[in-house]
Amino acid sequence: MYSNSKTLQYHPIVSAYSFITLKSPSYNPVSNGNEGTIVGYVGKNNATTNSLASWDSTCLWTNTLNIAREVVGAIWNPSAVNYSVANAWLVASGSTKSGTTISGSFRASKLIGTAGTNTPGIDTQFFSNTNPFSSSTSPSMTKHDLPSFSFNSSDDAVRTIGPIYNDVNATNDQTKGLRGAMITKGTFNSGTMIWTCDSIIPPAVVRSDGSKSLFYQPYMAFNTDGIVGYIVMIGARAGANGSNIGWQPIIYKTTNGGATWILINGIDFNSTSNSTINYIKNSLDGVSTNTSVKVPCFDPSEGIDINIDCEWKLHIVGTVKGTAKSHNDSLTYVHQYLNAGETYSWPHTNSRRPYILDFTGDGTNSWQCRIIDSADTECPANIPSLPGFTNNPWANNSQPVPVSSGMRIQTSRSYNGDYIVYSWAESDTLITTNSCKWNEYPNVKLRALRVCDGVLNAEPGGFNITGATGVLAAVKDKAYFHHLSTYLRASAYAVSTSTLMVGISVTRNSNWDGSMPVNHYFSSTHIAFSIPSSMFCGWASPFVCGPTQINKNSNNINNIELYPNPTFTEITINLTSSETKTYIYNITDLAGKQIKKGELSGNKNNSLNVSELTQGVYIFNVLDAGRIIGVKKFVKE
Repeated sequence: MYSNSKTLQYHPIVSAYSFITLKSPSYNPVSNGNEGTIVGYVGKNNATTNSLASWDSTCLWTNTLNIAREVVGAIWNPSAVNYSVANAWLVASGSTKSGTTISGSFRASKLIGTAGTNTPGIDTQFFSNTNPFSSSTSPSMTKHDLPSFSFNSSDDAVRTIGPIYNDVNATNDQTKGLRGAMITKGTFNSGTMIWTCDSIIPPAVVRSDGSKSLFYQPYMAFNTDGIVGYIVMIGARAGANGSNIGWQPIIYKTTNGGATWILINGIDFNSTSNSTINYIKNSLDGVSTNTSVKVPCFDPSEGIDINIDCEWKLHIVGTVKGTAKSHNDSLTYVHQYLNAGETYSWPHTNSRRPYILDFTGDGTNSWQCRIIDSADTECPANIPSLPGFTNNPWANNSQPVPVSSGMRIQTSRSYNGDYIVYSWAESDTLITTNSCKWNEYPNVKLRALRVCDGVLNAEPGGFNITGATGVLAAVKDKAYFHHLSTYLRASAYAVSTSTLMVGISVTRNSNWDGSMPVNHYFSSTHIAFSIPSSMFCGWASPFVCGPTQINKNSNNINNIELYPNPTFTEITINLTSSETKTYIYNITDLAGKQIKKGELSGNKNNSLNVSELTQGVYIFNVLDAGRIIGVKKFVKE
């Protein structure tokens, strides 16, 4: 249930949610009674009411020798013109255990509309972490571990990412030998996913014991076409100095679907040119050897997430703490503060709180930073000797499996990336024990960003989605282990609001016991965020995001003619291009929801049947290599 595993996903083309999880005891087909069976749940949309109609489930993996753990997955659509969820595929990935030992990993896929929901499909692959590492279906796979993070489903393929260890079953960092990250890519071929892999070995500081100063969970994001992507690892970058020596993002970028990856410039905390970065840095205490040097430490315990907007810029979202020691062996030591008898990682005073931050850039210019919000509470420990353990309802001495649920910072985005939504969980100190600052009884908060002008919604403190009137008693003030869907389901704009449909899940049980079965609660809710209209963005129709990308490719397209306009049944698109090639088109409504997608040829007339569209105004986009290079508006009568 890692916050960056991307367990809950929404696929905007087939209009369905997916949730990949371990089998519940109540899911009891005879063939799958063993531990570690993986089940994919699909939330289907009712096209008539535009509401979630039902959930269905199907078995994806079962293996008594290699029991699945840490699972992720999503829906993958094999065709740009398929809008039926029954013709799409569920794909899952995760680690496997044999006894107490991590034995390797699995991949599984299954046609959603196929018969036999109580048994896996024909595509189940096991990848051992001892030689041989590959499968007969995917012979080029090499050694990797825990492919359980940042699962991504794009137009071209599915991808997941995990760490590379020398020995994942070792008991200390030196012997484990964390080296970097492995991206595994699944490409569809006649009902089977062919998996390939590629490694990222970041230039990290090496401690005196030989281990790398890296966090083991990598982060990955791709645009919808799978062309532009980023990978982030949190760690200490070799050669850094001053305020940049701490655990901070080490960032790689691809602009060719992962064929090559380039190490790009990170966030420069030595620079004084960005007022927000200066404000955040100055809220921290300095290192012990030189208190004037403030070193931000990105904190994975509260959740870190990354996403790509419509301008193909990366958003790195998380919190930072103050690094206490500058020695290479001690860069994860952070300052601690005594407050009302409790020891915290932030002072929890004015201007010195856990800030949710969004660092935005693409490596070409300096990184920008915006403060999304601040939280009143922080994650309690799940280890008895560490602060907050006695206030952690999931980790008191009566619970056999101590776990903790922190802010779990996550992001979602509209399909075209013109909106980013942020989520985090925090507790109201009016109901915590002795008004402590521990995240005991969380609710999930949301904020929305309009990318074109960088405006956040105006609701102070964010929109409290689980603490609102009418929320289930099982969830209100108990919104543990939440997941935010990767995509927003729908969006609509008005003069003073942007209404975004947000999918969210909450996981808990009434015993607060990590060893017991849990219940998953789900909501898909229209939220009207207060975002005033903008002269730059407009509100009567969606803006064309990414003018930089359009200008780069505008010389390819000389003219786009679309007629008749208005139309009843058919439109003709005449695309005059400097190149005779195939382009991608999509049609969206004014809310930005994709309605139709396909291919068209340059330098010829292309006929397109639009009789199935309802009356209204639509946007016709032409794309090349994932970039919008032309836009037309048309009316369907």
